[in-house]
Amino acid sequence: MYSAKNLIYLCGTAVCLSACATGKGGFETDRVQFGPGNGGGQSGGNTTDVTTPPRTPEQLAALEEPALGSALPSIRRNILSAANQAHAPLSADSLLDIGSSDGLTQPGSITTPGTLMYTLADDTLASDSPEYDIVDSYAWRKRLSAAKQAEMATHYVRAGYVVDEGRKRIWTSDRISLGPEGFVYYQGTNPATALPNVSATVTYKGTWDFATDVRAQSRGGSMSAQAGNRFSAFSMHDQVNRDNEDFPLAHSSEFSVDFNEKKLSGELWRNSTVRNGSQTRTKLYDIEASLHGNRFRGKATATGNDQNIVGEYFKDNSSTLEGGFFGPNAEELAGKFLTDNSSLFAVFAAKRDSGQALETQTLFDAQTIDIDTGTHTGIGNVNPANTFGNATKLVVGGKSFSLLPDSGNTDYVVRKEYGDAGSKLIIDACCSNLNYIKFGKYFTEGSSRFGYYLSGERTSLADMAAQSGQAQYLGSWEGTLTSRDGTRSWVTDAGNPRQSGSRAQLNVDFGSKTFTGGLYAANATSPMINLAGTIAGNAISGTAKTGAGGFNLDAGSTGAAYIAHIDAAVSGAFYGPNAQEIAGTVHGNQNDKDKIGAVFGAKRQQ
Repeated sequence: MYSAKNLIYLCGTAVCLSACATGKGGFETDRVQFGPGNGGGQSGGNTTDVTTPPRTPEQLAALEEPALGSALPSIRRNILSAANQAHAPLSADSLLDIGSSDGLTQPGSITTPGTLMYTLADDTLASDSPEYDIVDSYAWRKRLSAAKQAEMATHYVRAGYVVDEGRKRIWTSDRISLGPEGFVYYQGTNPATALPNVSATVTYKGTWDFATDVRAQSRGGSMSAQAGNRFSAFSMHDQVNRDNEDFPLAHSSEFSVDFNEKKLSGELWRNSTVRNGSQTRTKLYDIEASLHGNRFRGKATATGNDQNIVGEYFKDNSSTLEGGFFGPNAEELAGKFLTDNSSLFAVFAAKRDSGQALETQTLFDAQTIDIDTGTHTGIGNVNPANTFGNATKLVVGGKSFSLLPDSGNTDYVVRKEYGDAGSKLIIDACCSNLNYIKFGKYFTEGSSRFGYYLSGERTSLADMAAQSGQAQYLGSWEGTLTSRDGTRSWVTDAGNPRQSGSRAQLNVDFGSKTFTGGLYAANATSPMINLAGTIAGNAISGTAKTGAGGFNLDAGSTGAAYIAHIDAAVSGAFYGPNAQEIAGTVHGNQNDKDKIGAVFGAKRQQ
């Protein structure tokens, strides 16, 4: 359902990067052992990592896997009497990943297996067939006042339906299918990296939409006789209020979130058409979910309310509801569920109550640095990447990939390969002792580009406030240096995993809110790059500089040496409970200076 070729197409050059080895560097960071004689500095070889249990992979059903978006195509029953198809269920196997591309400020486009492409950013539809007669869940909003449209507008999520009402018929000797076709979807961009830091519950309000299975029987209620009988009934077939702005419109959703307790509850409502100045408002589903990073998972329970009004469409429960928060500060949410008997697929989208003034705290990080090994000047910028709030997953092209080792693998650096030969996505993840940080390289086969990445779950501000005294962190780093004239480059050497490798050491003073440290080349006894900076909240920032003598990019060469002088920025944070880990990026790519792109991570010592 999700091939490597599709993955690479979705990723684009800014995300799916590929690599070949250059210089004397490799794709691995080996086990770090600080001790006497190997440049351990103040460690003296007498410290060990703080004790933390290893992370284990989450075993999730396919419907619970996080995504930037999902769509489920509708169905039509074969009504030929000889076919005897009394029931056509929806299928989880038909669920489509529709992750938006990185860098978009609004959700992107949906392409179905057919010829429909719906460009969500401007509510327009492109198709290669003139036969389509398209309606969608956003078209009716354009009839509303500008104020009401603004009230309902979302900026980071979309959820709804796209339906071809052309009723294109299939009429053959063995099949007759009639009625509209389409899909129901949700899609988001900019998964939240900061969440509200409040004790009160936070409210979200929005809409929801659905498509049903198809059954050869009367299902009653307010929908047309054929909706749900010959073809999937969509929310457009339900007679609800879409015009009277003085009453709740259409199918509305309401959510309350307790970010401290990591709990979400919600309600999905049906708001009938207004008649004689009154409206029937029926709650159809109760939602309960728990938060996992910037995602939530839980269940939707049918209320059984007023089935004489809504018929037999909304009587089944789901145990695989899944969704997430979108926008930098969790301004919006969206999600989906398929009932356990595959009778109804629902999507919802909502935005935070604008009247709530909230403090937020950054809790998740995901960053990449592009490296082009085809040129010595090819160090790109530090780019934000998507995250699902789990450091053990790397999100590429809207799809998450595990960074944890397979069962029985005890390697310090885990190599993961996804896709087909010749176009594999390959990820190196460091390190086995780091639970709330993962960093390393990722690349695809067949190009001269790769990327460094950093993914982490930050220490809470409450835990940071409890830290005192001094602490030492030991770990590893991956990086590339290039000369300002573009003629020379150097990459970290994997070295011998039984000895030193490329090493990182940071000394933190929580009292003065400062840090110092160094990045060591393999087997070096003094730091190659000195680090220094300050702590603010759960973040660190500072500088990375070579010593007065610089660093020789060609130490093993018989030609003229090139001495690089690095003066770059350090940016990072503390990660895990009680600031167990620290990580960050070192970056400088000004044209008139020697350049560096690097990532590092380290564990607190005891």
